[in-house]
Amino acid sequence: MVVVACSRLLVAEMQIDWDEELYFQIANHWSASTLPYRDLFDHKAPLLYLYIWLLSAGGHSFALYRIISGLVLGLSALALVAALRRSFAPPERKPACSESSPVAGAASISWLFAPLLYALLSRGETLGANSEILYIPLLIFALIFALRGWVIAAASAAALAINIKYTVFLDLIGVLLFYRALGGCRRTQWRLVLGTAALGLGIFAALYIYFRLHGVDVIEETVLRNLRHASHRRAFALPGRFLVGCAACLVFGLAMRGRRSGAWATGFALRWPLVIWLVLSLFQATITGKYYFHYFIPAFIPLALISCLRPMPDTDAISAAAQPRRLLPQIRFVVAIATVFVLSATVAYNAVRQVLSFDCFKQQLEDVCSLRRFHYHGRMIAAYRVCDVKPQRFLFPPFYAQKEFIDVAGSSGSRWFCELSLPVVVEERKMPFRFQIYDSGAQACASGVLRRSK
Repeated sequence: MVVVACSRLLVAEMQIDWDEELYFQIANHWSASTLPYRDLFDHKAPLLYLYIWLLSAGGHSFALYRIISGLVLGLSALALVAALRRSFAPPERKPACSESSPVAGAASISWLFAPLLYALLSRGETLGANSEILYIPLLIFALIFALRGWVIAAASAAALAINIKYTVFLDLIGVLLFYRALGGCRRTQWRLVLGTAALGLGIFAALYIYFRLHGVDVIEETVLRNLRHASHRRAFALPGRFLVGCAACLVFGLAMRGRRSGAWATGFALRWPLVIWLVLSLFQATITGKYYFHYFIPAFIPLALISCLRPMPDTDAISAAAQPRRLLPQIRFVVAIATVFVLSATVAYNAVRQVLSFDCFKQQLEDVCSLRRFHYHGRMIAAYRVCDVKPQRFLFPPFYAQKEFIDVAGSSGSRWFCELSLPVVVEERKMPFRFQIYDSGAQACASGVLRRSK
């Protein structure tokens, strides 16, 4: 966990993925005169930008936003292990609400769950802090608070998660099923559902009214635009990084399994809600028809839980002859540790590569930063942050360079780009970065920039 946390700290100032940079730019420039959707376009839920605004101290520190989100992610994984171990404790140590739990004293979870999940959630572009990295801790804390009987806190965390990404309610159904399997109170379950619905609708209504007063229809800009965006579906394909993560969970689970005499019923009672949670999470990831790796990472929570939950064996059923066999458990433990180590090492390797790439980017950007204003045509939109330049409304090229986004953004595509009257900086190559500066959008259009972007 220290390796992953240090890797996140190492890249705190660097753009890992364009998503998080775009979100930060909107949060940074959000003011009475510059509103999301109207003046800086994206089609995510408004609470996402407000949440980033808070984490970044009012939009002033990209590094602070990254550091806080990374630390909260790691702490949530550790807190979930502690909460589950408490739930699996013998009945006399549990709160009265959960004394009837079918798994009390019959299961355990390895502390290795925390570093396993932390590493799985920090691979590739998720080493940054996109929307999934922001709402996953809220999902986890909703479960933790529910297990403690803190209904208002659990409902608040769930309501915030839904308002960061509306389709998260599917993951929350899985969380609720797992909560019940752990012996959660039926009365508390319905209070959680009603509380989440009331708080979620209240947050959405407040934001909707705020934007409506400023001439922006949030339902049109987020819900309806996302539905139109989802209509441009791609051929189904699971991301390679996700499949590698699944393989790591499988190896880890097999290594941690061991001899479990008489524990089948307990294992089934715990795992069937997690399997449903996994299916719902995968459906939530694929519902848009865009199969990016970061869409799938919430599925690592039930996957890691399935791998790390260990039904306790029936000690009376274990024969004395089985006791001397000590070598196999040690080998399994080494394999489990090695799996976590390899995942953490790949995170560190990716962080070092990102450092080298971003340093090269900043060095090559010196001439660009000498311009007082510009429009950046490329994926490294951190150029606006590095050069301290306010972006134009459609700051991400696909919003005007690709048909599927033109329909969503309403940007008029090439016409919007070609009518820009300020210098246009075109990202022509990565590593080493090379830029071409045009005097205006019309000059960039005449050179065929948009044709090369498609």
